[in-house]
Amino acid sequence: MVEKELPHRRPYNFTRLSIEATHLGSVTTDSHGAFTHRFTIPNTLSAGIHTLQAQGKNPAGNTRAMAAKIKISAAALAHTGLDTGLIGGIALSFMVLGALAMFEIRRRFYN
Repeated sequence: MVEKELPHRRPYNFTRLSIEATHLGSVTTDSHGAFTHRFTIPNTLSAGIHTLQAQGKNPAGNTRAMAAKIKISAAALAHTGLDTGLIGGIALSFMVLGALAMFEIRRRFYN
């Protein structure tokens, strides 16, 4: 979740959020002009400094546009389960032993 304070907010302002023309969602500010919005950073954005833009109209109909710099960090994938390296190694060992056993049986059968 990104929480960023943007200056000159207006109460009950419908606001469109974007990062460099990539639409992230829309929010309506509260009575203090604040908002919190949870959004996913698209995979198309590279790590680094980007501009978060908030554009909309206040209740009087005036166009408002604000921007803030945010830093997107490259993150490793979350660990979601069992490490399969050991299981894969055991499975490969059984396949090799099975192949060796098959060759040995064929060698004895045809000799």
